[in-house]
Amino acid sequence: MNKIIKIVLVVIGTLLGIVLLDTIQALLFNNTVIIGRETNCMRKEGIFVDTYHCVDGRNITRLKKTNICYTEDVCGDYPEELEDRLQKIEEGDVSMSLKAETLTSSGATFVLKNNSDLEYVYGPEYTLEKKEGDDWKSIRTLAGEPLVWNAIGYILNPQEEIEINVDWSLGYGELEVGEYRLVKSTFREVDVPIDESKLLYVYTEFSIN
Repeated sequence: MNKIIKIVLVVIGTLLGIVLLDTIQALLFNNTVIIGRETNCMRKEGIFVDTYHCVDGRNITRLKKTNICYTEDVCGDYPEELEDRLQKIEEGDVSMSLKAETLTSSGATFVLKNNSDLEYVYGPEYTLEKKEGDDWKSIRTLAGEPLVWNAIGYILNPQEEIEINVDWSLGYGELEVGEYRLVKSTFREVDVPIDESKLLYVYTEFSIN
């Protein structure tokens, strides 16, 4: 029994030593932390530290404080050239349309397109709304609660066009006859930390007959 305990302690000590060495090298040399995971908001999360990927190519490693994404306090101001480009961004830089002959009562394929020269980020989440009179109303899910999504971010490169297959029958069931729209949110990769004012919502209307 004592031998097993010793082996376990050695393994735990070795793992802690590796984590500490990784943390120290990242802090001393501003290297990207090795043991951790990349997030969708320009940050790699380590055990004790986080590495921020700045828009000008720098990596800055800090002791973990709060679960924040990119902040000007960490990386400094944006380069002037990028600031100028950000000011030119307008609605319509990302668009979404329905792919022909894919619509059914349980799902469809949508085409998401980046019409700008900056990277955008989107996730798997979406909402469905139904037109009632002149208003759009959110559809009740099968569970009666908002759908839960994995926090995954996908890059939509400048001028890129991708297809998204959506099966809403799992969360909403098959749709009845009516007018609907699918709504998705996107954001510019440089627009972090993210808040509602920085999200760009795109939607596509369709009819179930």
